[in-house]
Amino acid sequence: MPEAVTEDNSEEVRRLLEEIFALYGELSEEEQEKVDLTRCIELQTIPEAACLADGEIILYK
Repeated sequence: MPEAVTEDNSEEVRRLLEEIFALYGELSEEEQEKVDLTRCIELQTIPEAACLADGEIILYK
């Protein structure tokens, strides 16, 4: 994951976050407890990104 979301990498970051959260959703509860999603959550909460209620991630440019 990049340190920051930029106009140049926003599509790649969105794709990676979607893939990570989809894979995370396939894990058992026990497996999920072992995974640290801190960096992914940080990327979702920066001004350039927003996560809708249905889990879709939108990156603003």
